[in-house]
Amino acid sequence: MIRKSPLAVAAALFGVAVLARVASWRDVFDAGRTYFAGNDAYYHARRILFSSVHFPDVLRFDPYINFPHGGEPIWSPLFDGATALMVRTLLGSDGGADMDWLIVWLPPLLGAATAVGVALLGRAALGPRAGWIAGFLLALFPAHVAYSKLGFVDHHVAVAGASVAILACGMAWLARVSDEDSAGGPGVALVAVTGAVLGAALLLWPGMLLELAALEVGLAVAVLRCRRAAAFRRGALSLAGTHAFAFALVAPFSAGQSWLLWGSFSPAVLSSFQPWLLACGALGYAGLALSARGRAGSLSGSRRIASALVLATVALGASAVLVPDLLGAPGDAWRWLAKQEAFQAGVSESRPLFMTRGHIDLRQAETILSRAIFVLPLALLLSIRSALRAPLPAPRLFLLWWTALVFAATCVQVRFQSSLAPALALLLAWWIDRALAWSSTGERRLWKGVATGVLLLGVFQPWAGFYSRGLGNQLRWLRGEEPIVRPLDARRHLLVEVAEWIRENTPPTSGYLDAEAKPEYAVLSSWTDGHILGYVARRPTVTNNFGDDIGVENPVRADRYYVAEEDAASDILDDLRARYVLLEYRPTRPRRNFGPRSMLSRLYFSDGAAGERATVSREGELREIEHEAPAVKRHRLVFESRPKPFLRGERPGFKLYEHVAGARLEGRAPAGARVEARLPIETNRGRRFEFVTHTRADDRGHYALAVPYASGASGTSGDAAARGGAVRSLDRYAVSAAGRSASGAVSEAAVREGLAVPGPDLRSLPSG
Repeated sequence: MIRKSPLAVAAALFGVAVLARVASWRDVFDAGRTYFAGNDAYYHARRILFSSVHFPDVLRFDPYINFPHGGEPIWSPLFDGATALMVRTLLGSDGGADMDWLIVWLPPLLGAATAVGVALLGRAALGPRAGWIAGFLLALFPAHVAYSKLGFVDHHVAVAGASVAILACGMAWLARVSDEDSAGGPGVALVAVTGAVLGAALLLWPGMLLELAALEVGLAVAVLRCRRAAAFRRGALSLAGTHAFAFALVAPFSAGQSWLLWGSFSPAVLSSFQPWLLACGALGYAGLALSARGRAGSLSGSRRIASALVLATVALGASAVLVPDLLGAPGDAWRWLAKQEAFQAGVSESRPLFMTRGHIDLRQAETILSRAIFVLPLALLLSIRSALRAPLPAPRLFLLWWTALVFAATCVQVRFQSSLAPALALLLAWWIDRALAWSSTGERRLWKGVATGVLLLGVFQPWAGFYSRGLGNQLRWLRGEEPIVRPLDARRHLLVEVAEWIRENTPPTSGYLDAEAKPEYAVLSSWTDGHILGYVARRPTVTNNFGDDIGVENPVRADRYYVAEEDAASDILDDLRARYVLLEYRPTRPRRNFGPRSMLSRLYFSDGAAGERATVSREGELREIEHEAPAVKRHRLVFESRPKPFLRGERPGFKLYEHVAGARLEGRAPAGARVEARLPIETNRGRRFEFVTHTRADDRGHYALAVPYASGASGTSGDAAARGGAVRSLDRYAVSAAGRSASGAVSEAAVREGLAVPGPDLRSLPSG
């Protein structure tokens, strides 16, 4: 069947790959909404929307992030720009809600195409059966499925495909570079294709410098070891041409680009570093090709390699002198890879493969990459001997070198799993093909087959846990039952609902699709939530998932806000022009210690009201203590979400507060008396509480109560009054002192403008 109808097998492979990637569709399509998988997808969607409206422009500076300064998105433009072109072609310049529905299907289609690409590469390099095995393995590899599943709109879904393309180019080069046939070597088409692939890869993600380095080493060693001067010259010229093609593609997008934080030559972002590197490669290999006309052409391979290293060292030294900014490039790359910066160390994609939260964890590795990962170093060593016995060993040796390097990177940062998965699928297919050949020949074929099957079952058994929830949800759907949603996905869905409320019920800000705009205010939240708020709520954010890669001050100030007392916290919000603040408490990811008067304690746990008890966190342990804490003066609750479905209790998952000027309710009371004001509040969910605040009258009997809520009919918060579903006050303020009580009214204008409002005179009232 495989030999007779490869197209049918390829179609079946594509279908299996797509089905594996859409099994989680209940997480994406729910309650009439389209949810993306992962937080980064929401900022990709923002850039895609921007480019679809302003094509071919890309969003290079965004006033809606790192507010009020704005920031430079650190991602390369190719993925978002190409997706925007697709959206513009199919849906017009502004796809709206249809755009979300369309682009969530792109990852599974790209992932399935990558699986077919691996199958074709495997057929060419390892044989037909091994090729199809590799394709079906990648179709089911959780490491690749996770990065190409439905809704995962992220450049990493294309990174795996680009890795396969680079690997294929490298293996094709090495199959053609030959000492024995001076007429051999890569042709113009392969030179151009390889250059285009390298350029596109760097425009896709600067982190693909790792794959480029793997290719550079493999091809350079092969060319420099050529014994014949003609073959060496041809190979060097071909490499020069490849780098020139890549330079021509990358330079228009990056040459001369200077970053506010990263400078002009940082390899961590798309900068002048990439075209400089490619230009050095083109000129260097051209120089080596010219040198082959003289004595250098007759040098041995090892001496030629030594000469090339000396030349490269001199060139690098000269570049460092001419361009001092290059001196910082290695440090930037190492800090990013080794997670030596605080933000990267806390990003989930940056965690080591065999570690979770600082503890050794082997389960995640075997789940996403199979148990074969534990013997991969040994398998690579054993495969060298097998590769050397092949009729054409160089391509297989290059596959082993590639796999070893990407495996090492994945051990440091798990984000490289999408690049490791295709190489690992090819390596496993190579060995499985040999095992099947062994088990189907000679004596005791039945027992050999059983042993092979048991071994393969043991290797891939952990994948069952990865697929169990998605398959289980399909059965629940058929039975009409609710799906089981993972806590992270459930939290994301809840946050999207909050963002939708913000978009519909708070004052719009200027220029969401205008990079030159100056928005009026921002929302402060945890950095993990910024991408969702920016895209769904369409409001500027103080921090987002870029962390300190776009600004170093805002993440520090935002984190300080949550643990500060109100006066200091209000100063932070005023300086940042943040009008709304989103609060939550995550037991699985507790914030650092916070005290009884911190914003997190007062706003999230106590509704901002004065009280004699307070919630604190010590070493990640949440507890309630006796502590007299004052009421807040400038924060008022405007919205609270549903409880998190995966946690017990009725505590809202998120609370949204508006930062206002606050009114002053001023009146008279017996001198030195404790004056208290109470205002009944009903939230948008129907929950009721009392806002309580108090002060003391001075020696002349004057009191002033700072209050953040308007009272009575004017007390519906913000601009949501006409729409309903907002927090509202149920009455006037009840003001009491020394057994006397009366009511006082506070207008919305007074709260917004910080006005003084006359309160009741309690001195002449009878006590009781």
